[in-house]
This record gives sequence, C-alpha cells and structure tokens, in this order.
Amino acid sequence: LVARGAKCAAWCLFVACYLTPGGPLDGCHPVLFVHDEFVLEAPRGCEDAALAELVRVMVDAMLSVMPGQAVRAEGKILAERWTK
Repeated sequence: LVARGAKCAAWCLFVACYLTPGGPLDGCHPVLFVHDEFVLEAPRGCEDAALAELVRVMVDAMLSVMPGQAVRAEGKILAERWTK
C-alpha cells in the first residue's frame, strides 16, 4: 500500500507542477524520488508555498490508499544544494 501511495503522490505531484497553472507548485520541477523522498526544484520566493503543497499532496495521496491511518510528511528547504 505504501508503494501505491507513493506512486499516487508522484502522479499528483506531476499534475500539480505541470498541469495546474497558477498553483503553489507551478514552476516547480520534480527531479528525484529516493525511497520515500521527493526532491523538487522551486523558483526562489515560492519555496514555502511549494513545500506546504508538497506535504499536502503527499499526505492526501497516502490517505487515498490507506484511509484512517495516521499519515504525516515533512520537508525542508535547501537554498543552495542537496546533500545527505
């Protein structure tokens, strides 16, 4: 179920980024998915709204396949580069 939720989240994320003009993820580009983590490029100045929408999309997608479960997601904004 978790894999199905992650695939659903990926689809919803692509729709939000590329097919929803004027939305919080408009102008963002998904660049990486590792295990359970999405990495997006976002225009400067839009990071906070993009992060909030990304978290919402991830939680809603997981709840669509696992209703009634405690689902949460978190994220962070990296201004210059992604590192482990």
